[in-house]
Amino acid sequence: MLAKANETREKWELEIPKPLTLDDVYFIAAPTAHGLRGTLITRDGRFVWHFSRNALLDFYDTNYYSVSFRYKDEAAARLAKIPSKITKKDAERIARDGLVKLLGMTEEQLGYRKRVEVNQYKFQESDGKVYPLPLFEVTWRLRGPKRYAAENIEYTPLDMQVSGITGKIVKYSHSKVLDLNSPIRRDPLPTNYFQMLGLPDNYLDTVPESKRRFWGLPPRTNALDGVP
Repeated sequence: MLAKANETREKWELEIPKPLTLDDVYFIAAPTAHGLRGTLITRDGRFVWHFSRNALLDFYDTNYYSVSFRYKDEAAARLAKIPSKITKKDAERIARDGLVKLLGMTEEQLGYRKRVEVNQYKFQESDGKVYPLPLFEVTWRLRGPKRYAAENIEYTPLDMQVSGITGKIVKYSHSKVLDLNSPIRRDPLPTNYFQMLGLPDNYLDTVPESKRRFWGLPPRTNALDGVP
Protein backbone atom coordinates (compact mmCIF):
# COMPACT_ATOMS: atom_id res chain seq x y z
CA MET A 1 0.00 0.00 0.00
CA LEU A 2 2.82 2.37 0.83
CA ALA A 3 4.47 1.67 -2.52
CA LYS A 4 1.24 2.44 -4.41
CA ALA A 5 0.69 5.63 -2.39
CA ASN A 6 4.18 6.79 -3.32
CA GLU A 7 3.51 5.84 -6.94
CA THR A 8 0.47 8.15 -7.04
CA ARG A 9 2.48 10.83 -5.25
CA GLU A 10 5.06 10.78 -8.01
CA LYS A 11 2.90 10.17 -11.09
CA TRP A 12 0.15 12.62 -10.10
CA GLU A 13 2.61 15.13 -8.61
CA LEU A 14 0.70 15.28 -5.35
CA GLU A 15 1.50 17.98 -2.81
CA ILE A 16 3.55 15.59 -0.67
CA PRO A 17 7.10 16.96 -0.43
CA LYS A 18 8.95 13.67 0.03
CA PRO A 19 8.36 9.93 -0.34
CA LEU A 20 6.07 8.58 2.35
CA THR A 21 7.43 6.25 5.01
CA LEU A 22 5.65 4.32 7.76
CA ASP A 23 6.33 7.27 10.05
CA ASP A 24 4.22 9.52 7.80
CA VAL A 25 1.01 7.47 7.66
CA TYR A 26 -1.65 5.62 9.59
CA PHE A 27 -2.86 2.40 8.04
CA ILE A 28 -5.06 -0.63 8.51
CA ALA A 29 -4.75 -3.76 6.38
CA ALA A 30 -6.60 -7.06 6.26
CA PRO A 31 -5.61 -10.09 4.18
CA THR A 32 -8.31 -11.63 1.99
CA ALA A 33 -8.43 -14.52 -0.44
CA HIS A 34 -7.66 -12.08 -3.26
CA GLY A 35 -4.96 -10.03 -1.53
CA LEU A 36 -4.82 -7.09 0.82
CA ARG A 37 -7.75 -4.85 1.63
CA GLY A 38 -7.03 -1.74 3.63
CA THR A 39 -6.67 2.00 4.03
CA LEU A 40 -3.67 4.30 4.28
CA ILE A 41 -3.94 7.92 5.51
CA THR A 42 -1.28 10.59 5.85
CA ARG A 43 -0.85 11.69 9.45
CA ASP A 44 -2.26 15.15 8.73
CA GLY A 45 -5.43 13.43 7.47
CA ARG A 46 -5.27 15.05 4.05
CA PHE A 47 -4.57 12.16 1.68
CA VAL A 48 -6.42 8.85 1.81
CA TRP A 49 -5.95 5.65 -0.21
CA HIS A 50 -8.32 2.65 -0.12
CA PHE A 51 -7.18 -0.71 -1.45
CA SER A 52 -8.91 -3.97 -2.36
CA ARG A 53 -7.61 -7.14 -4.02
CA ASN A 54 -4.07 -5.75 -4.18
CA ALA A 55 -5.18 -2.73 -6.21
CA LEU A 56 -5.99 0.92 -5.58
CA LEU A 57 -9.76 1.31 -5.24
CA ASP A 58 -10.14 4.95 -4.12
CA PHE A 59 -7.97 7.99 -3.52
CA TYR A 60 -8.98 11.32 -1.94
CA ASP A 61 -7.33 14.67 -1.32
CA THR A 62 -9.68 15.70 1.47
CA ASN A 63 -8.70 19.38 1.23
CA TYR A 64 -10.17 19.77 -2.24
CA TYR A 65 -12.52 16.93 -3.22
CA SER A 66 -16.28 17.47 -3.28
CA VAL A 67 -17.01 16.14 0.22
CA SER A 68 -14.99 19.05 1.61
CA PHE A 69 -17.78 21.46 0.65
CA ARG A 70 -20.93 19.51 -0.29
CA TYR A 71 -23.85 20.38 2.00
CA LYS A 72 -21.61 23.00 3.63
CA ASP A 73 -22.85 26.33 2.34
CA GLU A 74 -20.17 28.44 3.97
CA ALA A 75 -17.37 26.33 2.52
CA ALA A 76 -19.00 26.35 -0.93
CA ALA A 77 -19.51 30.13 -0.79
CA ARG A 78 -15.82 30.61 0.00
CA LEU A 79 -14.86 28.39 -2.93
CA ALA A 80 -17.17 30.31 -5.26
CA LYS A 81 -14.92 33.34 -4.82
CA ILE A 82 -11.87 31.43 -6.10
CA PRO A 83 -11.62 31.34 -9.91
CA SER A 84 -10.52 28.07 -11.46
CA LYS A 85 -7.00 28.04 -12.88
CA ILE A 86 -7.99 25.35 -15.41
CA THR A 87 -10.80 24.77 -17.92
CA LYS A 88 -13.01 21.72 -18.46
CA LYS A 89 -10.70 20.72 -21.30
CA ASP A 90 -7.69 20.96 -19.00
CA ALA A 91 -9.45 18.84 -16.37
CA GLU A 92 -10.17 16.14 -18.95
CA ARG A 93 -6.54 16.11 -20.08
CA ILE A 94 -5.25 15.89 -16.50
CA ALA A 95 -7.60 13.01 -15.69
CA ARG A 96 -6.79 11.08 -18.88
CA ASP A 97 -3.05 11.55 -18.38
CA GLY A 98 -3.36 10.51 -14.74
CA LEU A 99 -5.20 7.33 -15.70
CA VAL A 100 -2.58 6.27 -18.23
CA LYS A 101 0.30 7.17 -15.92
CA LEU A 102 -1.14 5.12 -13.07
CA LEU A 103 -2.45 2.05 -14.91
CA GLY A 104 -0.47 2.12 -18.14
CA MET A 105 -3.75 1.52 -19.97
CA THR A 106 -6.09 3.57 -22.14
CA GLU A 107 -9.89 3.77 -21.97
CA GLU A 108 -10.10 1.41 -24.94
CA GLN A 109 -8.00 -1.23 -23.19
CA LEU A 110 -10.18 -0.88 -20.09
CA GLY A 111 -13.39 -1.30 -22.09
CA TYR A 112 -14.69 2.23 -21.45
CA ARG A 113 -16.13 4.78 -23.84
CA LYS A 114 -13.48 7.08 -25.25
CA ARG A 115 -15.74 10.08 -24.74
CA VAL A 116 -15.75 11.12 -21.11
CA GLU A 117 -18.19 13.37 -19.27
CA VAL A 118 -16.72 16.48 -17.67
CA ASN A 119 -18.81 18.63 -15.35
CA GLN A 120 -17.89 21.61 -13.21
CA TYR A 121 -19.36 21.84 -9.74
CA LYS A 122 -21.60 24.83 -9.02
CA PHE A 123 -23.04 26.58 -5.99
CA GLN A 124 -26.34 28.45 -5.77
CA GLU A 125 -26.43 31.39 -3.37
CA SER A 126 -29.50 32.37 -1.37
CA ASP A 127 -30.25 35.05 -3.98
CA GLY A 128 -30.59 32.34 -6.62
CA LYS A 129 -27.39 33.21 -8.46
CA VAL A 130 -25.30 30.20 -9.51
CA TYR A 131 -21.51 30.33 -9.22
CA PRO A 132 -18.98 27.89 -10.72
CA LEU A 133 -16.67 26.19 -8.26
CA PRO A 134 -13.02 25.30 -8.92
CA LEU A 135 -13.62 21.54 -9.14
CA PHE A 136 -14.35 19.25 -12.08
CA GLU A 137 -15.81 15.73 -12.19
CA VAL A 138 -14.52 13.46 -14.98
CA THR A 139 -16.57 10.32 -15.53
CA TRP A 140 -16.10 7.25 -17.72
CA ARG A 141 -18.90 4.88 -18.81
CA LEU A 142 -18.86 1.30 -20.07
CA ARG A 143 -18.46 0.78 -23.80
CA GLY A 144 -20.83 -1.38 -25.85
CA PRO A 145 -24.19 -3.00 -25.13
CA LYS A 146 -25.11 -3.79 -21.54
CA ARG A 147 -25.09 -7.46 -20.57
CA TYR A 148 -27.93 -7.39 -18.03
CA ALA A 149 -30.64 -5.13 -16.65
CA ALA A 150 -28.57 -3.58 -13.88
CA GLU A 151 -26.10 -2.28 -16.44
CA ASN A 152 -28.86 -0.39 -18.24
CA ILE A 153 -28.44 2.17 -15.48
CA GLU A 154 -25.61 4.57 -16.31
CA TYR A 155 -22.97 2.55 -14.51
CA THR A 156 -19.81 4.45 -13.62
CA PRO A 157 -16.75 2.21 -13.51
CA LEU A 158 -14.34 5.10 -13.05
CA ASP A 159 -14.56 8.71 -11.98
CA MET A 160 -12.05 11.34 -10.99
CA GLN A 161 -12.17 14.87 -9.66
CA VAL A 162 -9.63 17.50 -10.68
CA SER A 163 -9.13 20.64 -8.60
CA GLY A 164 -9.21 23.99 -10.35
CA ILE A 165 -7.07 25.34 -7.53
CA THR A 166 -4.22 22.83 -7.57
CA GLY A 167 -4.68 21.50 -11.12
CA LYS A 168 -4.25 17.99 -9.73
CA ILE A 169 -6.32 14.85 -9.27
CA VAL A 170 -8.11 15.03 -5.92
CA LYS A 171 -10.39 12.01 -6.21
CA TYR A 172 -10.05 8.65 -7.94
CA SER A 173 -12.71 5.96 -7.61
CA HIS A 174 -12.33 2.81 -9.70
CA SER A 175 -14.98 0.22 -8.85
CA LYS A 176 -13.88 -2.14 -11.64
CA VAL A 177 -10.86 -3.22 -9.60
CA LEU A 178 -13.37 -5.34 -7.67
CA ASP A 179 -14.15 -7.29 -10.86
CA LEU A 180 -12.07 -10.46 -11.03
CA ASN A 181 -12.21 -10.26 -14.83
CA SER A 182 -10.93 -6.69 -14.89
CA PRO A 183 -7.96 -6.10 -17.23
CA ILE A 184 -6.37 -3.86 -14.61
CA ARG A 185 -2.97 -5.20 -13.69
CA ARG A 186 -2.55 -5.75 -9.99
CA ASP A 187 0.36 -6.84 -7.86
CA PRO A 188 0.49 -10.65 -7.70
CA LEU A 189 0.14 -12.40 -4.37
CA PRO A 190 3.41 -13.66 -2.89
CA THR A 191 3.92 -17.34 -3.69
CA ASN A 192 3.87 -18.08 0.06
CA TYR A 193 0.90 -15.77 0.74
CA PHE A 194 -1.26 -18.35 2.52
CA GLN A 195 1.71 -19.68 4.49
CA MET A 196 2.27 -16.13 5.72
CA LEU A 197 -1.31 -16.21 7.03
CA GLY A 198 -0.82 -19.57 8.70
CA LEU A 199 -3.00 -21.36 6.13
CA PRO A 200 -2.31 -24.32 3.83
CA ASP A 201 -1.09 -23.56 0.30
CA ASN A 202 -4.28 -25.06 -1.15
CA TYR A 203 -6.54 -23.06 1.17
CA LEU A 204 -8.81 -21.78 -1.61
CA ASP A 205 -9.48 -25.35 -2.71
CA THR A 206 -10.71 -26.29 0.76
CA VAL A 207 -13.39 -23.64 1.30
CA PRO A 208 -17.08 -24.49 0.67
CA GLU A 209 -18.57 -23.84 -2.75
CA SER A 210 -20.92 -21.23 -1.29
CA LYS A 211 -17.97 -19.22 -0.05
CA ARG A 212 -16.15 -19.65 -3.37
CA ARG A 213 -19.16 -18.21 -5.19
CA PHE A 214 -19.36 -15.33 -2.70
CA TRP A 215 -15.68 -14.55 -3.34
CA GLY A 216 -16.15 -14.79 -7.11
CA LEU A 217 -13.92 -17.86 -7.47
CA PRO A 218 -14.48 -20.57 -10.11
CA PRO A 219 -15.76 -24.01 -8.98
CA ARG A 220 -13.21 -26.36 -7.47
CA THR A 221 -11.39 -28.82 -9.68
CA ASN A 222 -12.81 -32.33 -9.98
CA ALA A 223 -9.94 -33.70 -7.93
CA LEU A 224 -11.27 -31.92 -4.87
CA ASP A 225 -14.96 -32.54 -5.35
CA GLY A 226 -15.02 -34.64 -2.23
CA VAL A 227 -14.02 -31.72 -0.03
CA PRO A 228 -17.17 -30.41 1.77
